[in-house]
Amino acid sequence: MKPTLKRLLPYFLAEPVPLSTGEKLRSGAAAFGGILLVGLIGSHFVSGLGLPLMVASMGASAVLLFATSHSPLAQPWPLIGGNLLSALVGVACSKAVHDPALAAALAVSLSILVMLLTHSLHPPGGAVSLIPVLGGDGVHALGYQFVLFPLGLDVLVLFIGALVIN
Repeated sequence: MKPTLKRLLPYFLAEPVPLSTGEKLRSGAAAFGGILLVGLIGSHFVSGLGLPLMVASMGASAVLLFATSHSPLAQPWPLIGGNLLSALVGVACSKAVHDPALAAALAVSLSILVMLLTHSLHPPGGAVSLIPVLGGDGVHALGYQFVLFPLGLDVLVLFIGALVIN
């Protein structure tokens, strides 16, 4: 039987997120405020390429925290542990491996392993592990300090925002 577009379409569509219009608006507003604060904080620690990368990974965390707050991936330990442990892995890989492609592959794969072993799986952690590897001179200069400032501070801002909103 020849598949038709009408029959295939349901396989490409996701179930709607069960949020009221008010909750959807609140989620969007919370993400705006959280990412604005993350960007402002990050600009004090990193200039150049590192800030957009950092905001990108925190943007993914904001989606989880503000739009799917009941997900196991959006709970406090995965948010905090997944981001901070992945950042440690990323910094270690950037210092130990000089080939960016190899360092990036190691950073992501090892951060997934560490998150799984520590029960802190948070998908944006994969992106966080890439920031120290690919973030440019501003991020490289921070070294392990990157884990606490600005990343730890960014995570704290989003965490507090999620507590207030949810």
